[in-house]
Amino acid sequence: MFSYLRSILFTIPLAFSTTAVLIWVSYFLTLFDRRWVDPMFRFWARAVLRAVGARHSVRGLEGLDTSKPYIVVSNHLSLIDSPLLVLYLPLSVRFLAKKELFSVPVMGGYMGRTGHIPIDRSNPRAALTSVAEAAKLLRGGQKSVLIYPEGTRSMNGQLQEFKDGAAMLAVKSGLALLPVAVVGTDNVLPAKGVVLRPADVQLRIGQPIPSEGRTRADLTQEAHAAVAALLGASG
Repeated sequence: MFSYLRSILFTIPLAFSTTAVLIWVSYFLTLFDRRWVDPMFRFWARAVLRAVGARHSVRGLEGLDTSKPYIVVSNHLSLIDSPLLVLYLPLSVRFLAKKELFSVPVMGGYMGRTGHIPIDRSNPRAALTSVAEAAKLLRGGQKSVLIYPEGTRSMNGQLQEFKDGAAMLAVKSGLALLPVAVVGTDNVLPAKGVVLRPADVQLRIGQPIPSEGRTRADLTQEAHAAVAALLGASG
């Protein structure tokens, strides 16, 4: 009962208010200088992880070429996944996000200004168009895109099948897939949960998977296997 009350009355309001304030600050700063985007994004991530009591760490940074952009593919356990990824990936990361978020006052304007990419999940044909447009934006740029290819958070902590949107984007843009795994975030906040508990969380970074000459099916299968291997690695 104490954990529930603390979460409802303190931790969740703190995390949401931190996010709201930093969106306003980031929106204002980026009106004058876009170089604030990534530092503020990471500041938000660290602040949220601190607010929810997540003790965080990372593995695999040494094998990552940070001069290149990637299509980052991750398992999805919790709302805490995104702050963990944003904090530790040494890349200029943007989200492929549902289009409804771009209609939210202030946040939608901020997402549009800073390069996040809307996708219409309710319409397969429109989603394909969104992927094609995203590929055009990514070619020749230095922005990486984060995608959760399971499509939704796992309810039981197990890795689900991957949809092929990330692989399609990799093929069309020519970027490599970067498999990563989040571990322990569901102990902080499980899918559909409301009780936040302090816990150890970790980001595990794998080896990039080149997309040249590959099919969507092969890339999707290899990415799934790579994330599964990262999840199975001893921490």
